[in-house]
Amino acid sequence: MPGTPAESVIAEPPIDLGRPGLVRASLIARFRQLLQRLGWPVFTFGGLQGMRLVTNIILSQLLTPAIFGMLQIINTLRTGVELLSDVGVGQNIISNRDGATRSFTSTAWTIQVIRGCILGTLLAACSPLLAHFYAEPILARAVPLAAVLTLIAGFHSTGIFILQREQKLARLSFFELSLAAVASLIQIAISYYDRTVWSLLYGAAICMALQVACSFVMTPSAGLRFAIDRAHARAIVHFGKWIFLSSAVYFVASNFDRLYLSKHVPWALLGVYGIARSLSEVFTILLTRLGMMVIFPIIAGSEHRGAALRQRLSSHRLPLLGAGAAGLALFVALSDRVIFLLYDQRYHEAAAILPVLAAGVWFSILATLGESVSLGVGRPQVGTMANAAKLAWMIGGMPLFALHFGFPGLVACIAAADLIKYLVLTIGQKRLALAFPAQDLVLTAFFVACVIGLRALFAVSGVVGEVAGLWALFR
Repeated sequence: MPGTPAESVIAEPPIDLGRPGLVRASLIARFRQLLQRLGWPVFTFGGLQGMRLVTNIILSQLLTPAIFGMLQIINTLRTGVELLSDVGVGQNIISNRDGATRSFTSTAWTIQVIRGCILGTLLAACSPLLAHFYAEPILARAVPLAAVLTLIAGFHSTGIFILQREQKLARLSFFELSLAAVASLIQIAISYYDRTVWSLLYGAAICMALQVACSFVMTPSAGLRFAIDRAHARAIVHFGKWIFLSSAVYFVASNFDRLYLSKHVPWALLGVYGIARSLSEVFTILLTRLGMMVIFPIIAGSEHRGAALRQRLSSHRLPLLGAGAAGLALFVALSDRVIFLLYDQRYHEAAAILPVLAAGVWFSILATLGESVSLGVGRPQVGTMANAAKLAWMIGGMPLFALHFGFPGLVACIAAADLIKYLVLTIGQKRLALAFPAQDLVLTAFFVACVIGLRALFAVSGVVGEVAGLWALFR
């Protein structure tokens, strides 16, 4: 869509390579432009993660690791049901040329509501089977409450996606940060008086209802109503068939570790693992957020494809990933110390798990950025195949690693899964002339050097132990 704000980031005039001064000035201008566009998502992400971390630490003082382990299972089941039926409502609104019209958003919203009602009913109906499978009777009562969250979420206003489409990121950021702050206070207050898994579920239900109500307040011009336009519905289903398959494979690939561990380790250890997993995912969540809020809308709105798009992406990609590599390396170098400082002794086993998972996040970052690009050019099947390869690695690898190397082997297998995903994704993107293998190799070397250098520097300063201490899980 030439002329849109999204197009302005990609469709810059070519750089005059014969004039070094202009080249430098142009590159600086483009970098500033990128920072301005990334500013709100990064700012919002920082605020959300800060509140999430503080809330998590406070709840860890109030609740036991076993409760966190049970919550891992409940959230995984609920998320799985939602993703296993995802038709890409948001992606449709952002990418379709009629996505901003009221008839399209109303059709998308109606489909979303119907889907939420069906999924909530199915999840509640399956609760006795799930309780039997996990040999945990409490799930027969907890899962139906989680199903209510799915039903409520179905009514969320699709007008939020219009804000994303139009890049009204400041308004979207205010909405997310305000709700997150209120949700944290509600969750902590309820857990203080009722220190069981029910406090987390009741708090989540209240917060979800508040979020849905506020989504309509924030987007009053959406004009949503129950209606189905057949042409728009066909367009949503046609685009969404790959989103559906991709989401289904993505969910199983991303959560197979939790599903597998829940049957093979005590729930208290699963809760400790969940703490490490949650902290390690911070950078992946940031890149996913940037990908969906900035990169995907930009590329979807650009007329450039293939080599021309690759050339324009390259100059933005390098500084973004370079900054990500340095930030992640700093986190990896201090990761075990983070656990010791933030959590009590019940969770200290996570200090050996976190460095391994966090190191594997580097390939998750590369893969996440690649998926956003593939989705932006209308090729979600590339990401689907990459997630399928990751899933195959985990299904075949986790039992073998567990058999020969125990729990440390499981963690290593999980950490390496995104490397498999990245390799397959790169092969698929190479066919689209959108792969960056040489650039990624240099960035990976830079990341490894930063981890070793920063850990050694902190070790000399007495802040942390030796470099080898990062891999204490394998001793």
